[in-house]
Amino acid sequence: MAYKYDLGLGLGASPSTSRTMTHESSMVCQLTPGPQTENLVEPSSAEKAMVKSMISSTFPNIHITDIKKVDNSFLKAMYLVKKEEYKSRNQRVEEKTLLHVTGADNVKSIFKNNFDWRLVSRGKFGQGTSFSNDAKYANRYANQSIGNRRAFIITKVLVSNEIGGNYGLKVPMFKYDTTTGNGNKVFVKFCDNETLPSFVAYYNSNDLSRAHHVTVDFDDYYDLSYSDLDPFDFCDSD
Repeated sequence: MAYKYDLGLGLGASPSTSRTMTHESSMVCQLTPGPQTENLVEPSSAEKAMVKSMISSTFPNIHITDIKKVDNSFLKAMYLVKKEEYKSRNQRVEEKTLLHVTGADNVKSIFKNNFDWRLVSRGKFGQGTSFSNDAKYANRYANQSIGNRRAFIITKVLVSNEIGGNYGLKVPMFKYDTTTGNGNKVFVKFCDNETLPSFVAYYNSNDLSRAHHVTVDFDDYYDLSYSDLDPFDFCDSD
């Protein structure tokens, strides 16, 4: 599928924004030669073992039913552009591999369009997309409305400057790009292209004991429809 996207600028755009967008457009073209790809493909045996190990290290009793690898050249290119932007602006960026739990029906929209933080209405550590390095925690505090057919989205996440988050925070204060919570078990992102879905691990929460479920009155993770908004908008980099 070929993407149609417009990196042009409207009236009133600043010269610095124009230069940034031109640079990003050029990098995307260089990083995505040939046809665009947006598929779930079969991972190698080593990749499957890596995914299982990452999840089972914090969730030893989980039964993974299937694992797929995300192949989306456009999302990868945009992520690499954002990574270079962070390096240039902040002189440092850390790439974390984290987990996001969602319903199995949401997977297709995520691997095609990436996560959409704009659909978050509330969150304990900020109104962005939440990720965790703890699989059991991620499952336990997932939105209960996603049902029993679930998936871990193993995701690369860019973190440059982080600060503790709080309930209802719309965006972190100046210079910070990430909020954290619960002893750095949760990382919340607020901008496009800072995440790259890499693998999908399917499971069924019915296979888990009741000890792994909890009813909460807040959403640490959002799990709505991801297809309603334009996934290719850029955060203002000025």
